[in-house]
Amino acid sequence: MKLTLKRKPLSFRKMNILIFVLLLLAAVGFTDYVLFSNWLNSAEQNVMSLAASTNSQIFSQIDNFVAAPQRLNAANRSLLENLVVDLDNKTEREKFFVSLLESMAPEIYSISYGSTNGEYYGARRTFNDEIQIMLNDASTGGHSWYYSITPELTAGAFVMDAGQFDPRTRDWYTAAVKSGQPVFSSIYKHFVMEDLALSVSTPIYIDGQISGVFGSHIILSRIDTHLQNQVAAHGGLAVIVERDNGLLVANSFGSPNYTKTNGGEVNRLTLKATGNTFLATAFQRYQEEGQHQFHLPGADDEYYFQLTDYKKNGIDWLVITAIPQNLFLAGINNAITIALLLTAMVCLIAFIIYYSVTNRYLKPIGSLIEATEKFAQGDFSQRVDIVRQDEIGKIAAAYNHLADTLDDLVNNLEDTVRERTLELEARNENLRQADQSKNEFINALSHELRNPLAAIIAGLSVYELAPSAQKKERAIEIIRRQAEQLNRLVDDLLDVTRIMRNKANLQIERFDLSELVMLAVEAQRPLFDAKSINLVADISADISVDGDPVRVSQSISNLLHNASKFCNEGDTTWVSLFREGKEAVIAIRDNGIGITPEDLDSLFEPFTQIDSKLDRQKGGLGLGLSIVKGMIELHGGRVSAASEGLGKGSEFRI
Repeated sequence: MKLTLKRKPLSFRKMNILIFVLLLLAAVGFTDYVLFSNWLNSAEQNVMSLAASTNSQIFSQIDNFVAAPQRLNAANRSLLENLVVDLDNKTEREKFFVSLLESMAPEIYSISYGSTNGEYYGARRTFNDEIQIMLNDASTGGHSWYYSITPELTAGAFVMDAGQFDPRTRDWYTAAVKSGQPVFSSIYKHFVMEDLALSVSTPIYIDGQISGVFGSHIILSRIDTHLQNQVAAHGGLAVIVERDNGLLVANSFGSPNYTKTNGGEVNRLTLKATGNTFLATAFQRYQEEGQHQFHLPGADDEYYFQLTDYKKNGIDWLVITAIPQNLFLAGINNAITIALLLTAMVCLIAFIIYYSVTNRYLKPIGSLIEATEKFAQGDFSQRVDIVRQDEIGKIAAAYNHLADTLDDLVNNLEDTVRERTLELEARNENLRQADQSKNEFINALSHELRNPLAAIIAGLSVYELAPSAQKKERAIEIIRRQAEQLNRLVDDLLDVTRIMRNKANLQIERFDLSELVMLAVEAQRPLFDAKSINLVADISADISVDGDPVRVSQSISNLLHNASKFCNEGDTTWVSLFREGKEAVIAIRDNGIGITPEDLDSLFEPFTQIDSKLDRQKGGLGLGLSIVKGMIELHGGRVSAASEGLGKGSEFRI
């Protein structure tokens, strides 16, 4: 024996709710997907843009950093070669070096001159920004001595002996002598300072013979400071390495750029040696693939990298900037969470509203279906309560009328049969036939009623699910108008929100206020003409102000729009622009419905309207005057309103 289960079909009501829920979830899901995808893409673009911008700023700082000693050497080469400065004169030499270093940016640590006989002169800047004079000649026994400076810019008290030093053995000296022109040295450990240094050295020729080398020296730790300042606000990282070998030049994360052995030997570090593996990975990827922009996972976040080659004057460096993704994504993730919660709340509220509305409108249909089913089974006493006068109410009334008619017909037929039975007892066979005919008639009648009733039920379903084309067109027009109104309300709400949060931006420029007021008046004139309201303008010429013309025009238009709403046919609105002392005054006056003294006090508050009945007639959320007040006050101006009462018009002044 085969057992078959008959699945109970979904009711019209449940099917309707199911379709609504599925469509709502699909629409909300698709909208959220598009919105969140755009947010995330925008965040990624912002991070990449920030990385590129930071890298570009670092590039410019390096330019300034290395250009300073070049300019210094170029400016003073001719002075030394033409003996304008006598380096053999101790006082003149000391004043020259001290005044020169004082005039330079702090990036230049020291300037010096090393002669062909091993003498070494110059001045240096300590980390406390104090200037000291350097001296190394026969009087110091070949040692570099440092002196404080006097107010006369000459050598003062002895400070320290830096030890034996011969400039002719230094890389910056030999490179300049060898090339015969200004050169950058390779990066080296400074003789005195615990730091790496870079020198720009220029050979000095007197009478065609090499006399010595003039050098400007910069300390690379100062680049570290610049890098830290660039990325500190972003939580990012920046590093400069030599492009061919990856040796550190400077970094923003506080790591040393070199180490020293017990014997005092200096070993410069690579990125890998600092322990920063993901920066080392970025450099390796650059070397292998030549990519300049990409992202890699870090220890706690995804980082976006920008790598830029720096090749100038013999320097071959690579600037690497890393910006954390979470800098932008943290706020977006929070916004997504809030948006999802709000979406869930909106969906729940929409479902509750839809369920309540459908329950209210479909409940009479359920009652009608129940009555027709019982009627079809022979219970002719069934009637439907008429609770509405719409199409469903009309169907219920038609059903009741049909039921009454049939009930009367059946009852009358029974009375006739009963009378014939009493009158014609002798004709029992005929009475039985009549009774049988009655039963057959009732059965046939029930069968014939079932078909039209079923058609009525099907028609109800079609009515609920497929409105007419005319109603669809009307609904589309209503949706379009409401969408436009919503767009205006959203714009107004955004302006109010920016004003209340002090986030509104003004594009200040000099503009002709007279022309702007006249343009605003002409733009709003069709509103007045449509209502047969007179619009009179009295504009003083040649009044110019500094401000944001778009925001000022928006404020004037809002006031004119209000005037058109609250004036009646035949009323007049006057617009005037005039000087009042050092101020420009825009006055908009009308003889419309006026404002009560009580309403004047709160007129410029957000979401305030002077009368709820007027609100329904005129439209709006009460944002226009609040926006006007906020925008004008951002310009340093004032907005005021005056009225002698209802029916006596009003005047607004900017």
